[in-house]
Parts: sequence; C-alpha cells; structure tokens
Amino acid sequence: MSRPSAALVALVVLVALAVLVVVAGGCLESSPPGGSGADGALATGTAPNDVALTTCDGARTALVAASADARVDVLGVDADAGARAVFLGAGANPWSVAPAEGGRAVVTLFSEGAVALVDACGGRDLDRAAADVVVDVAPITLPAPVDADGDGDEETTVTRLRPRTPQGVVVAGDVAFVTYTNVLAYAVDDAPMQTGPGVVARFVIDGDRLTFDRAAVLGCENPQGVALGDDDDVIVACTGRFVVRDGAHRRVSQGALVRLGRAALDERAAVAVDASPGTPTVWRGDVVVGDVLDGRVLRFDRALALQQATPAAAGVESIFNVAVDADGRLLAARFGSGEVLVDPFGSAGVVRLQAAGPTRGLIDVVTDGDDLFGLFSLSGELVRGALP
Repeated sequence: MSRPSAALVALVVLVALAVLVVVAGGCLESSPPGGSGADGALATGTAPNDVALTTCDGARTALVAASADARVDVLGVDADAGARAVFLGAGANPWSVAPAEGGRAVVTLFSEGAVALVDACGGRDLDRAAADVVVDVAPITLPAPVDADGDGDEETTVTRLRPRTPQGVVVAGDVAFVTYTNVLAYAVDDAPMQTGPGVVARFVIDGDRLTFDRAAVLGCENPQGVALGDDDDVIVACTGRFVVRDGAHRRVSQGALVRLGRAALDERAAVAVDASPGTPTVWRGDVVVGDVLDGRVLRFDRALALQQATPAAAGVESIFNVAVDADGRLLAARFGSGEVLVDPFGSAGVVRLQAAGPTRGLIDVVTDGDDLFGLFSLSGELVRGALP
C-alpha cells in the first residue's frame, strides 16, 4: 500500500467538486477559452478532463472537455487560430471527447448520463443519445435508495440498471464506442463508491444524428477508457475501485482489460490485472496503459498477457493517459510532476511542461508532429511542449 500524494487527493477533490457543481446547476468561475497563459499556454474551462486533436478549416485544433463549465473548448493551437466553445447545458459534465468526421465530435456527459454529438468546428450542439437498455446485475446493496433502472421506483438493493455515468469514448468512422462506469452512490466517509458492472455501448453517427445501437455488460468495474484495436476490435480498460483510508490506498476491486469485437461487442479476451489502468493505447500491436495509482506504465500483448512494466515512480503516482508520437514513441502524462515520460521502455527521457498554475495536474497528453500538448486539470491550461 502506498500513501496518497497531494496530487492524487487534489484530483479526487477537483473531480468531485466539478460533479457537484454541475449537478447543482451552478457554475464555477471560469474564463473564456484560448486566452494566453505562461509561455503561450491556452486557457481552458474549469476542471478539464480530456483533450483530443482535430482540424477545423485545415487548422490544427484542440478539443477540450471542460467538465465544470459544461462545455467543449475548441482551441486553435497555431498563431491567431482563434477559440470558441460548444456549451452543453448546466449539469452536463462533459468527461471525454473524440473527434469524428466532418468537424464533429462525440462527447460523454457524465452527470447527465447521455452522449452528445457536436459540430465542434461550427460551434453547435447537434444531438443527444443514451444507452436505451436495462441490464440484469448481481444484487448491489446501497446506503440509500436510487432509481437504478429508470422505472420510477427507488430501491436500496439493485438487480437491474440502465447504464449511467458515461466516461470513455472513441470513434471509428461513423461508429462511437462509449464506456459506462455506472456510479450508483458516491463515497461517504469510509464507505467506498458503489458502482454496477461496467458497460460498453455502440452508437451510430448519421449526419447530425446519434443513435444507440447495442450494449454489452463487462465483467469488471469502472471502465474509464476505451481505444481502437489494430483490427476490428476495441480495448476497454477497467480501473476498478479504490478508497483512501488511514493514509493508504486500498483497492476495492481489481482492474482489468477487455478486448471486444466492434460489430457485435462480443468478448474476445479479458484479464484481471494487478493495477488500476487508465485509458489504453495500442502501440506496435500491444496494449499499453498507465497505472492510476502508482505511476507505472504496463504493456500487454494481443492476448492481454503482461509483457513489461516500469517500476513504480515515487511522487508520480498517477498516469491516466498514454499517447504515441509520430516516431512511434510512447508518451506518458505524469500527473504528480507535470512531466511527460518519453519512451518509458527504452531511453526514458522526460519533457517538462510549465503551467502558470500548479505544475502537478497533468492529466492528458496528445501529439502532432514535433509538438506535444499537455492538459493541466488543476489550472485549466493546455501547454505546448517540444519533443526531443
């Protein structure tokens, strides 16, 4: 067991605050997107969760899910490229964003429980969809009654649920894949967060419409991230649940990796892992994830057998996202230090990104050519860096 760092505690507090604010329909003080920060950093909305790169009118553009401001920031990353935002409505809590064809994007709305299709380049909110299905689950006992299946009756023992709290998203052509963490009760004192089993759902994009197609129940909890596999499959990473008690992390459920077919969402491989994996990345045919709890980077083969793992890094305990640069090198965003680890299984260099606010809080990194862009969740900044 390891002691919780200030960085991880700050992240938990920040995300909880963002969720509480948007659920209440209020708004944290926010700034317009795109204002210049330190060393040309771009300002984002409050409590940004995710960043993705796309193009608008041929210009490089970053899409940022700003959870507490209920908007997607559309930021031109080159000089004088401009900035705008797509507002999604109070209580939406956008969590993850994935570019789609024609300047569109698919956004998961954690608190609203829906998935949005937006015209990111045009600044329009186009459509909403939800996982229109009720699934049977093993009995879950809750501290307070909830309406888990949407039938209007609140119960403390849940045996059926309608997917809620969508989180991860990835797009392949006109199809979007979304993971649902199914939060039923938040952590109170020493009581851990209560969730149902994870669900992955498939949606179809048809012009300005987004339509639910099908869903599959996973044999693991808290599926925070999803990625496209090399063939006709998708990879889901289940982080599992953990609590912090007496200064130590304790896992309540194991993490896992699951490989599913894209068409039918049929399970092709699954493995429990002794880690809390964040969003997966496919690299050279293998699956790579960061460990949310201890700062490791783990590599699994196509059969999801563990091949390599970097040592746990003191003070760097959280790696949520891993990316691949144009030269095929892995990039891992270190939450606790504000550093990007380059080629962790090779030369293991480091790029240090400087934010105007806390240098901790680096939650995501994306790359385009020789540039990389790090998203700082605690200060609301998108910071540019140069790859070695």
